[in-house]
Parts: sequence; C-alpha cells; structure tokens
Amino acid sequence: MTWGVVVTELGQQARVVEQLKKQCVEHFFPRSKRIVRRKGVRHCVVEPLLFNYIPVVITDSITRVRGVLDVLGPAREDQIEDLRRRCDAEGMITIKFKPGDSVRAHSGFYSLAVGKYQGLLPDQREAALFSVFGSMRSVSFREGDLVAA
Repeated sequence: MTWGVVVTELGQQARVVEQLKKQCVEHFFPRSKRIVRRKGVRHCVVEPLLFNYIPVVITDSITRVRGVLDVLGPAREDQIEDLRRRCDAEGMITIKFKPGDSVRAHSGFYSLAVGKYQGLLPDQREAALFSVFGSMRSVSFREGDLVAA
C-alpha cells in the first residue's frame, strides 16, 4: 500500500472526497475546526487542513476522478498515521489560534514575551514568531504549549 497526495482544484476537495468514497479508494481528508466571532456571535469554521491536497492510497482509478489536477507521491505512511492520530474520528483538528494571533509560551523563556502564531508544523509542533534581541525568530513548541497572550 503506497500513500500519495492528490492535488485538487481549489474549493473542490469535498467533491473529490465523495468520488473517492464511491470508488472505494482509501483516503484521509483532514480538516481544521476553529471558533471565530463575527459581530459578537461565535461561529464554527471548518476548513481543509492541507488546502487543496488530500492523502490517498495510490491506485490507477485516481486519475479518473474529476477535480484532481495531479498525483504526488509517494508519501511516508508514518506521516499520514501521525496526522491521523492528531485528528478525531471525523478527521478534525481543533485549532485554538489562527495565524497572526498573539501568543506566549506556557512556561520558560518565551512565557515572558508575546509572539505571533504562525501555524501547525508537520511534526506535532506549533510555530510562533518572537522578537529576540531585536530580530524576529520563528520558534517551534510542542502542541498545546502556547497560550493566548
């Protein structure tokens, strides 16, 4: 079993996933879930985690799926499994911060400074940008080690 990644047309991920299900192609469609406020009302926003990429087991039938622009691969199976472990049963990751949010570390040196959240990294870490002695530095943290500033 060889994993790869299909590149979809923008905004067509859900349609491609439905076609993959019909063709019984093993795939994984991770999505991110976050809460936003609009005019004082909280809304749940669900977006594809990997933009227009969907991890799939590579088969000949993938190229016949409408909305697929390209197939990249192979992908490392341990990376796919790692991503699956981070998601719930429906393939959702709950993101506490969006890029640009003010954050600080829960403890340690960076708990004294306020940085800007950059996003999730592939190795179960989160990145934030901090000013250290006048220069900007990207620092990675274990998932969950960042708190709102």
